[in-house]
Amino acid sequence: MKTATRLFVSVFFLFAVTARPAGQATTSTTSTTVALNSPVGSSCSPELVDVTGMVHVVQHTTQNGQGLVSQIVQLNASGIGVGQISGQTYVFTQSSHQVFNSQTPRLEFTLVETIHLMRTGEAPRRDDFRLRAVVHVTINENGQMTATVESFDRACS
Repeated sequence: MKTATRLFVSVFFLFAVTARPAGQATTSTTSTTVALNSPVGSSCSPELVDVTGMVHVVQHTTQNGQGLVSQIVQLNASGIGVGQISGQTYVFTQSSHQVFNSQTPRLEFTLVETIHLMRTGEAPRRDDFRLRAVVHVTINENGQMTATVESFDRACS
């Protein structure tokens, strides 16, 4: 839940910084691919996994003449990792889809994210980690939060 809240605040800040005053409609799309080189942990295993791979992010922003700003961010990450303690090989994947719509003070934000950290090799593999998170927030024209949904499904197998 803290991660989702931090992510929401980060996206809100990014949105507020890039928003333009009402006027002619504008759009922009960026596509960025960067190297992934980071330790990843899970609640299924006591060890961190050093993952290397790639992260691809596509961000599309549209602002119409009435001040409505819509932003869609799609993140896909994948890599191979090695357990810092066990030396076991893991496969890491992450997919995140964020939709952000705002016409100050109204705001709507939705995040759907899936993360897998799967150990390769023989069974049993009780340290495989799966997470699916769904977060939605709606704020009305009075600045009041009218809807909030948080769903986190985590599994170890």
